Amino acid sequence: GRRKKMIHPDDVMVVGEERPQKARTFALIGDTFRISEKMLELCQDVDVLVHEATIREKDRLEAVTRGHSTPTMAGKLAKDTNAKVLLLNHISSSNSSQEDTNSLVDSAKRSN
Repeated sequence: GRRKKMIHPDDVMVVGEERPQKARTFALIGDTFRISEKMLELCQDVDVLVHEATIREKDRLEAVTRGHSTPTMAGKLAKDTNAKVLLLNHISSSNSSQEDTNSLVDSAKRSN
């Protein structure tokens, strides 16, 4: 079989004066329509917020019932945390067309 190599952070991290740029931060929020105050605090000023957008805006009640988020919920959290970049993920396969995808992105932008 193929041998796997474990990569340790010390193998790839640059320390001290050698670091070419400041460290980046990211937060991953999934399978939820609401986060705790502590998580909101931890996400403040994050460079990249990855947030699910499983359910379309028109089905907001379904999102809450199923414990998922809409693009608008993700966009609002990005705004509330002052995230520099919002990446939407866990998008339902029912949003498979480019038009559907554009609509999701537009919903997130409007709330941000």
